[in-house]
Formats: sequence, structure tokens, C-alpha cells
Amino acid sequence: MHRNKKRGFILDVSTLTAGSSTISLLIDTTDVFETNGTFGDVTIANTNNLTSIINQLKTTAAISRAADLGATLDVYVGANSEMPSVTLKTGSTSSANFEGWTDAQIAALVTAGVKINSNGAMVAKVTTYDQFTYTVGGNAVTASITLASGVTSATGSAATAAVASAIAAAWNAKYGQSAGASKTLSFWSDTEADVSSGTIGRLTLASAQSGSRAYGQGISFSHSYKATGAQVSLATAGVATTAITWIDYIIGSDDAQLASTDNKATDVDLIITLEETLASGTAIKGTAMTVTLNSAETPLTELITLKRKVGAQSNTTATDIYENDPGIYTSIGGGNAGDVRAEEDASEGLVVEDGSRRAYFTRIHWLG
Repeated sequence: MHRNKKRGFILDVSTLTAGSSTISLLIDTTDVFETNGTFGDVTIANTNNLTSIINQLKTTAAISRAADLGATLDVYVGANSEMPSVTLKTGSTSSANFEGWTDAQIAALVTAGVKINSNGAMVAKVTTYDQFTYTVGGNAVTASITLASGVTSATGSAATAAVASAIAAAWNAKYGQSAGASKTLSFWSDTEADVSSGTIGRLTLASAQSGSRAYGQGISFSHSYKATGAQVSLATAGVATTAITWIDYIIGSDDAQLASTDNKATDVDLIITLEETLASGTAIKGTAMTVTLNSAETPLTELITLKRKVGAQSNTTATDIYENDPGIYTSIGGGNAGDVRAEEDASEGLVVEDGSRRAYFTRIHWLG
């Protein structure tokens, strides 16, 4: 009977050593990976390029060999992905700005007399009336700054530090994995604010067992409410003469064009999957699949799911996206659907789990 099983393994590339780390994959006792037509161990040539590793492992011959043995082989990015940081800027000009404002926008404001210093630079200025929104994978938090008693506005580095702190606190309270009220709706960790640089820190996955489900999710930041002229005047005790509050920012390290297309979770490690294709039990059943790494440096962690092709774990809920499960779900917040599928009986829907849920770190791994 076709049992619909799909198994996946995280390959942590940071453990690899170029030119000496090797990897092999066996179904039953037959090697699947190959080098120049010879099946067996593959020596990883370049550990700094994920595409290079994929090309070494996911060859036409390897795909064909796996298919002959009753499985579909895939190797792709998406494990242990990271969400970039957001760095708030103390000032911008029409020739040196970031993602929040364009050259033309700043030039128009400076021409209209909206500037704080004599060289035409726009210096960060915010008030306690302003609101800022930080969105990760469709989950958003909005916050206003908190300053010392009696202080209601900030400029320059004080402004960026206050905004970064407010957003970090709001994220951690709602979606942070330590104490977030809605943490089961996010794949991502707590964040920290680096007040010295005005940075909202990068996010890592709360669990590697989410597989690639968060990979590709987006991140954004916006000055979602800007204080009115009357509010600016109140906040600055009438010192400010221009009715505008201002902050610029950059997400990640970004490119020369400051494109927002790379404002999303980035790849870190690889996932290797085998999906059963035969109706018999001869392919990915029990100990029929054996993964062997011929170096203690390169352990594989198996992705474990309760998700079946049809069953109780097929969908997320209003309060839980199964953020620690790499199973195949509907894509959430721009991420991937998932990586693996638990075994089931096609006729009766009976789930039969075989194998171990341990991660293996020995030289030879019996991942059955």
C-alpha cells in the first residue's frame, strides 16, 4: 500500500570543511549520490556557496537513481533561515538616503524649508505621538516611543534608539518565543534592540523543526503615523517650526539600489528530502532508507512531523500554526508549505510511525 511518506534532513553547512567533508545517501544498501558517474561518497568542494553544494548532490544521475529505487530526491535551501535586522538612521540627504525616503522626496522637503541643519540634511526626529509598525511574515506590531518623564520628543541617535527599543519590546510581548502572547502564530525568535546603533536585531527561527516553512517570509518597517503640526509643537514646546517628524531606515545590509525585494528571510542551511513514489513498501519504509555521513563534522538532523497527507494535522488553526512542525501545510505569511509527511496507510488512514526521533551525531547514522 502507498504510505505517502516523505522524509527530510537538515544539512548544517557550517559543520562542513571544503575538500574533506563527505556525504552519501543510501536507499536500502544502494548509493544515491554520485560524482562524475560514480555512485558513493561526495566530497563537498565549496562550503561557502549553497548552490554549489546543491549541484553536487542533486545531479541528474542521483535523481534518476532515487527514482529507480522508488523515491523522489530533492535538495534545496531553507533550513535555519534568518530574518534581517532593521537599522534606523539618524539622518539622510537627497544624495545619501535609505529605504524610507527617496532622493526626490528629500529634495522636495529641503526646498520647502523642512530641514534641521544648515547643510540640507534631514535629521531623525520623532515624538511620543508618532507610531511605527514592524511586520514579519504577516504578523505586525505597532508601537510609540517612551522617553524620560516630561520628555516627549527625540532627535538623532536618541530618536533611533527609542524607536528600536519600542519595536523590540512590542514584538517580544506579542510574538516573541519567550513570553509572546501570540507566539504560536510566529516562527521567529525574540529580538533585541541595539540602542547604540538604533537597530532592531535580526530574528532566527524559534525551532529548526519548522524546516523551510518560514523561508521567504517578508519583513517591513514603516513610520505608520506621523505627528501633526499641532502635536509636534506640543511635543517640542513650540521649538519645532516644521510640521513633520522623520526617520529613515535600512533592512539588512541591502544592495546598492536599496531594493526592498530582498527584505525577507534568507537561506542558511540545506534540506535533503526523499518522497515515496512506489505503491509497495520497498522504498522509504522503516530502515529501507539509510543516510550515512562519512565525517563527524557533518551530522544530519531529521525533520519530524505529525502532519499526514490527510488527517487531523492537515491545517493550521486560528491560534496555532504548528510553528515547530516541518510538515506540509498551507503557506503562511509568504513562507513555504513544508518539507516532510508522516507515514499513513492509504486505505485505512492508519498512521504507522517507524524509526527514531533522535538526531544522530556519530560517524554512521541509521536514520530509520
